[in-house]
Amino acid sequence: MEQYLVIGAGYLGQNIANVLNEECAVTVTSTTQSKADALEGVGSYQKKLNAGEKGAKYDALDNKDGICICIAPSRGSSYEDVFIKGVNAIVEELNSRLRGRDLHLTFISSTGVYGNQDGCIAYETLTPDFKDPTARILSSAEEKLLSLENESTKVCILRLGGIYGPGRDIPNWFKSVAGQPVAMAGEHACAWVHVEDAAEAVAFAFQKKLSGVFNCVDDWKYTRREIGSLICDREGLPPILWNAEGFNQQRNTNARVGNNKLKRRGFRFKHESMLA
Repeated sequence: MEQYLVIGAGYLGQNIANVLNEECAVTVTSTTQSKADALEGVGSYQKKLNAGEKGAKYDALDNKDGICICIAPSRGSSYEDVFIKGVNAIVEELNSRLRGRDLHLTFISSTGVYGNQDGCIAYETLTPDFKDPTARILSSAEEKLLSLENESTKVCILRLGGIYGPGRDIPNWFKSVAGQPVAMAGEHACAWVHVEDAAEAVAFAFQKKLSGVFNCVDDWKYTRREIGSLICDREGLPPILWNAEGFNQQRNTNARVGNNKLKRRGFRFKHESMLA
């Protein structure tokens, strides 16, 4: 049985582990031992790994056929801690441990790397928005991991949209603010993906040994205003009052992200949109 490691057992990481556990022996890690202990039943094995932490033990990386890095800042950590310090530590450890062993590595990134594209279609060949500090950090992490690629190591970057699914009912949020002012730019487009599709995409990437960068988003390419109108009109609710004043304090993402590349490789999304 193939050995697979999921680094980061949050909302998405646990779903990835459950999907891959059907065919692999899956190890999942969390940043503290108490969190790792709470993961009993998720995957086959649970371990602590806080990448970049002084004295961190990286034995979970040993003898794996596949690894998914599914990490995000938590309370007390920053994007730099996770995606620069943490990723650099993982890359350094992998460089010293691979020794020619075949490995498939998937990194969960974000379509936020595209930043503000004035609502234009964003495909994988588009240059990230380096004006945005978060996009710069994520892009740097992607490049660091892609540098591991060689004959025996394949690296796949999955750029995900905002995740929805059980426990993350995005349509319900739109309905909850119907008729109210919301301090966001309604005319900005944003990308989404169902957690089930995101987890299945990781398994697909491993099975097909995908390498390179792939957008993993559903078919919707609407603005917030358009999504809000679709949801509220269907429920007979008043429109949301989008107010972009103060929007400069938020991350400025505005791109209609395309998913054709992943589909051309044979992946099929089960959820075309959050209303499907």
